[in-house]
Amino acid sequence: MSTRTVRPIPKNTASAGKSLFKKATFYRNVGDQLGELCKDFELSTGQESSEPHITIPLLFLVTVFQYLESLSDSQAAAAVLKRVDWKYALHLPLVSLGFDQEELDEYHRKLLEDPTVNQFLDALLERVRNLFDASPWNPKQVNTASMLHAVDTLNRISQIVRAMRLALDELAIHSPEWLKQTVLPHWFQRYAGSGTAGKAQQSSEKREALALAVGEDGFFLLDALAKEDAPPLARGLPEVEYLRLVWSQQFERIDGQVRWRTSPRRDHA
Repeated sequence: MSTRTVRPIPKNTASAGKSLFKKATFYRNVGDQLGELCKDFELSTGQESSEPHITIPLLFLVTVFQYLESLSDSQAAAAVLKRVDWKYALHLPLVSLGFDQEELDEYHRKLLEDPTVNQFLDALLERVRNLFDASPWNPKQVNTASMLHAVDTLNRISQIVRAMRLALDELAIHSPEWLKQTVLPHWFQRYAGSGTAGKAQQSSEKREALALAVGEDGFFLLDALAKEDAPPLARGLPEVEYLRLVWSQQFERIDGQVRWRTSPRRDHA
């Protein structure tokens, strides 16, 4: 996958962005200087983007944006689709469909598997650092490897929250009375709507603490489903099976203590 020349910002995107966002704000800065940011930046990873407007430097910039805002890959793909500030920064048409989440997933997977490319990406990240206005996030403390690790953790948290939510939603349909007696009070806030998956904490310690809290919730639910008084049909629901699968991949439990795996197991996939 090789880079292409950065496209000029589309007129409708430029007009919308300049009317909505002040000069010197981060996304406006990126959009105004995108050509210079991506100048001479070349990186081949053996993959072409399906969306003609999305080039490899842009995928990396999306990664920077999602790290900045603590977004998973699915949330980042939605932001590219919906947000004018991101479209302005990436020189995308206002009607651009962006890209598929799986494309961003695959891009991150390749980068995690081949850390030797990080030196090239660090060069682009260094240019991006100079465009920050006042921000609680300090990009000077971040390199590509740590940023990719954080994004990977956000994606894993998004997966476990989604698995828990799917199981609870289906149990609410099939076994509502049992679920009412089993559910813990904080689950309503943690798994309702966008909830926990909406925006995870910035620090690695807080992200891991959140993952462990969700892990404990999942094991509590699976343990309750394993008891004799649990509805037999509920144990075999596809969403419950999916919850078991995800928990076996993402967690281990040793002497009753839940542990977040350093990396997910792939042998159950």
